[in-house]
Amino acid sequence: MPDAYFDDLLSELRTLRRLPSGSLEDRLAMRPQAVTLIGDGDITLAASRLNQVRQRYADDPESDIAAYFYTLDRPDTAKSSVTTLDQRLTQYADTWHIEKRTALRRSDRGATKIGKLLRDQWVWDRPWIRLWLIQPDTTDPNNPPDIRCYLDASWPIGTIHSAMQILINDQPTPTVEFDMIPYEADHPLSGREHTPHPINLPDLPLDWNTDNGDTMAQIDLSFVTEIWPQWGLTIHTTDPRLAANLETQTGNHATTEIIRWEPNN
Repeated sequence: MPDAYFDDLLSELRTLRRLPSGSLEDRLAMRPQAVTLIGDGDITLAASRLNQVRQRYADDPESDIAAYFYTLDRPDTAKSSVTTLDQRLTQYADTWHIEKRTALRRSDRGATKIGKLLRDQWVWDRPWIRLWLIQPDTTDPNNPPDIRCYLDASWPIGTIHSAMQILINDQPTPTVEFDMIPYEADHPLSGREHTPHPINLPDLPLDWNTDNGDTMAQIDLSFVTEIWPQWGLTIHTTDPRLAANLETQTGNHATTEIIRWEPNN
């Protein structure tokens, strides 16, 4: 199946590799499309995401991913005469006693693997953000209560992230403070930290002056991290006329809508 995003991402990774040596940030500044695809338009975030891949997947110096980073950005090139891709390929081939074309093929495979990692965003290394929408029980169907909102989260220890921006029915809410604690060493999620209790958000008021199938309420979450979060939604309503929809606008932004749903009307 065609994947235009991946094709563009792979093209940009190869273009970055062809640029003359310099800091990664400087070269990203020359490729706005790469910054958009890798870092959502933020050069620092794009560089951080690439360096995360380097740190996590380039431990084996003879691996394809390590080959890509070697031919992209040798750590010692700032003080050497090795400034072009051809020179970096030659140096890599000499170091590992292989032909230069083999070095290029290895680096090309690394670019492909990095592109897939960036596209799929390392599910187990992602931040996990879950929104809970709960409607309390009511005995008065003519006066249904608003939706109570909660948030919980988990991510790898040391994850760099922005403050979470939340809009409830287009109105900003106070900044959410994440008070995280690490999982125990023997826990299956050891190495991650999490919210020990759900975070209370303001209630989500419902607009009953809407037609069937229309949005009654909306909550927008925006959370910029090195790796796009995995969004989740859990909803419990006591009113059968309510349905919910979670949609990711970009990897760092999610919108949840409460929809009036009376299929028999």
